[in-house]
Amino acid sequence: MGLCYGKSAAVQEPAVAEENNKADGAAAGRGDGPPASPAKVSRTPKQLKLSFYLPSPLPPSSYKGSPANSSVASTPARDGFKRPFLSPSPAKHIRALLARRHGSVKSISEGGEPDLGLDKSFGYSRHFAAKYDLGREVGRGHFGFTCAAKCKKGELKGEDVAVKVIPKAKAALEEILYQFEEKLQAERKEAARKQEELQAQLQAQHVALEENQSLLCQTPEEVKGMHTKFEETNALLRAVLKLQKD
Repeated sequence: MGLCYGKSAAVQEPAVAEENNKADGAAAGRGDGPPASPAKVSRTPKQLKLSFYLPSPLPPSSYKGSPANSSVASTPARDGFKRPFLSPSPAKHIRALLARRHGSVKSISEGGEPDLGLDKSFGYSRHFAAKYDLGREVGRGHFGFTCAAKCKKGELKGEDVAVKVIPKAKAALEEILYQFEEKLQAERKEAARKQEELQAQLQAQHVALEENQSLLCQTPEEVKGMHTKFEETNALLRAVLKLQKD
């Protein structure tokens, strides 16, 4: 068997081909001399001398800002990625409107003032105007509105108080709720008192049961000795009674 092999066609480099063309043109122009022999062309392709690591064709400035070359310190600040603010509360607009309408209200200091209880008496008293000097409205709620007032009589004379004005249609509902709350508190107190009494009775029964168990654990000799002492005591009592009669 024979081996077949083929050679690749000679590939001339652009620079070599251009030089050959120039030489042929010059020889044809002269024409008087003998014809030049054609230049010998090497049939083996000329290998390019290239290094293993080829440089990048891109300019250095294009890949210097790559994320692979950047460090942690060179990370740009995220000033543009800010979270949006929450929507403003509607209570602020209401307070601002009331402040413009009624003027600014001085804040009440929390410390140094006694904690006063609420007077939850319902009904419009006939002498209400004589006891309180009703002022401007300071707030409005579900059941009614609250007004500032000045006390004229009683323990709070001369002090600023708050009076809540409730319409009749809603006053009945709030009164029912207040009465139900009072009744519920009374029932809770009564249930706690009964529970304490029951615990005391159970404890007394437990003590009595322990005493009965101690008596049952006595021996017959101890019972006989107790019976003898009881008879001696009765004899002494009879003797004393007899002496008293004599």
